[in-house]
Amino acid sequence: MKLIGKLRDFFFTDKDIVVTFTIGRQYWKSLNKIDKERLLDISINDKKSQRTLEQNRMIWALIHEIDKHENGSTDKGSEMELYKNLIKNARIQIDYLQGLEQTKESLSKVYRVVEIIERRTTDKADTVVFGCYRGTSQFDKEEMSIFIEVVLSYAEQIGLGTTYYVDELTLR
Repeated sequence: MKLIGKLRDFFFTDKDIVVTFTIGRQYWKSLNKIDKERLLDISINDKKSQRTLEQNRMIWALIHEIDKHENGSTDKGSEMELYKNLIKNARIQIDYLQGLEQTKESLSKVYRVVEIIERRTTDKADTVVFGCYRGTSQFDKEEMSIFIEVVLSYAEQIGLGTTYYVDELTLR
């Protein structure tokens, strides 16, 4: 069961800490079903901003519109390529790593975009320098604002109207 609420109070007993949360009334039936003698695995995380989730949805809607405008149609593959190019254009943070060319597959599991920047040959091995870009899920608010500006700017450059998206995506 997942609950959303706020920490209200906590106090110490001889053996434990008693924690109190304030949650919405909609959870009362679920809470009544919990056996108070059972040991629970409790995980507490900051609630992700609804604004961030909405921005993500809007960015993907705009990427979809850009892709459709440029290609006449759209598919997940071309949208993903556009997304990767926009991340590269934003140049928010690039990690440069050197290794064997086969390393690219492993790096692609960690980074959204991995490209070969340079090939190097030594007497011991042939290596490459990779330019590695993080995906938007790893961006902080400032980085996300930069990415949004890049996406909006690109949409305007290709003649796509962005007024609606500017209102929805601009961080307030």
